Amino acid sequence: MNKILTLAICLLLVTIPIALANPTLVKGIPKSASAVATFDSKFQVEKSTVDQLTLDMICRADVNNDGQVNGLDMAKIVNGANWGTSKPEFDLNGDGTVNRRDLLFIRAFWFADASHCI
Repeated sequence: MNKILTLAICLLLVTIPIALANPTLVKGIPKSASAVATFDSKFQVEKSTVDQLTLDMICRADVNNDGQVNGLDMAKIVNGANWGTSKPEFDLNGDGTVNRRDLLFIRAFWFADASHCI
């Protein structure tokens, strides 16, 4: 398994529980989202499972549809024409306003592989 995918899975394993424990932080991550991985003795991913809901949220976080969740997606959010609006394609958490919570939504899936979305 490549290092980027391993990093993405590790980030999901760390970020989703944090976000779920703080629902006001990122309202767009449902409590049923999950990512599970098993590791070998060298901390390499042996097997991983990411449920469909999580895959759908990764697609939503890939705002520019380039197959990766990264700073380019954040740039689309903070663009002056989008920030503070209610444009649904940029209001990732669905609270009615494009704001910092949408940036946190992207951060929750930082460096996730969204190639299945394009």
